[in-house]
Amino acid sequence: MDFLDLRHPENMTLSFFIFNQNEVTLSDIVNKLKIERIRLKNKIKEMIKLNLVTIKKVADEHDLKVTSIAKLFDLFS
Repeated sequence: MDFLDLRHPENMTLSFFIFNQNEVTLSDIVNKLKIERIRLKNKIKEMIKLNLVTIKKVADEHDLKVTSIAKLFDLFS
């Protein structure tokens, strides 16, 4: 995934969801967007490579917290 791939409808929906929330867990994204967890992880990995998000393990929930680095306005302007 490169920057232009973020403009595809599914990827844009994911980007908007993450950047509007600022911090969200992987489980929340899976539940809200109805996307397979493995596909979501692959998309998140690509967003990490682009320095758009960071992840942190939430040990007590066995989940990952996704935090946006960039602002939505900066992304698409």
